[in-house]
Amino acid sequence: MAYSLENPLDYSGDDGKPLVALFAAEADHDAAISDEPTVSVRRDAVARIRKAAEPPCSVGPSTAYLAVTYLDRFLTKRVTQVDEEQYAPRLASFMLPRTDPSFALFLFQVKKPWFAVFLSLTCLSLASKMLDHGFSVDEFQATQPFQFMPETIERMQLLVLETLGWRMRSITPFAFLDYFLSSFPSTDPRQVQDLKDRASKTLFQAQTEEILLGFKPSVIAASALHSAAFDLFPAQFPDFESVVSSSLGLDPERIRVCQELLRKVNTNRCDSAAAAAAAKNVASGSGTPLAAMEHGGEGDTIRGSGSDGRDDKKATIQIVPTI
Repeated sequence: MAYSLENPLDYSGDDGKPLVALFAAEADHDAAISDEPTVSVRRDAVARIRKAAEPPCSVGPSTAYLAVTYLDRFLTKRVTQVDEEQYAPRLASFMLPRTDPSFALFLFQVKKPWFAVFLSLTCLSLASKMLDHGFSVDEFQATQPFQFMPETIERMQLLVLETLGWRMRSITPFAFLDYFLSSFPSTDPRQVQDLKDRASKTLFQAQTEEILLGFKPSVIAASALHSAAFDLFPAQFPDFESVVSSSLGLDPERIRVCQELLRKVNTNRCDSAAAAAAAKNVASGSGTPLAAMEHGGEGDTIRGSGSDGRDDKKATIQIVPTI
């Protein structure tokens, strides 16, 4: 059955069953990450996944979004369900020497410099298969400081699949947009589409923020639509907010808090963009070249020119299975 972010359960009936199933299933797709090592590796991996949306990889936004949901769910499960008997031998067999005692605890794994690269590659490859979108492992690895053998990638894919319980049809906020939009007090399809487009843009942009991981997909969807309606259609906003907040027992307070966070994220993003544009104008006006650098996590190699004018070499590490 085909999968899409908006129709994860592939149900076309109009008897209300898909909606009930969505709200029932979303609890199994929650993500929550708070410890600093895991937050750091998430930021690194998310940045690499988002970077894959650019050439040469050029994965679609839906693929990148789904890959991040797999990433978040995997990290959540691995932090809360560390099981030495179930996971440690599997990890040790292809990621660490058998004599390394740190393999027994997941939090040691995330501190390895190659972990974010490996995890982002794995989640992207799984998401592309789920959505039937093209993704070149070779092109992705060509942009990374570490390289992995095909057998190693397959083993990591299996570990992620098993950790997620083979539930790859992730429930995302996009699955709830049309349901909430059906309550919007307007018969103009252009307004409804504008509202959906603005909310969708917010969802894609806000996914990088780990502060939103504690909210259910339905709450994030409702909050994104509230924020979009407040900006685009203030006259219809009060009625729309009231109807959506009371939908299927949603917690209005959780929606309010999430909406506030989304607004802060958008404000900070706009401020950062404005500051970057101003810095670029100042630099170009003064004749000083503005170097474009790609920042990686600890242990990454950043390609650029050294003080002697020569290009730095990108170190490549090959991690191979030990069995």
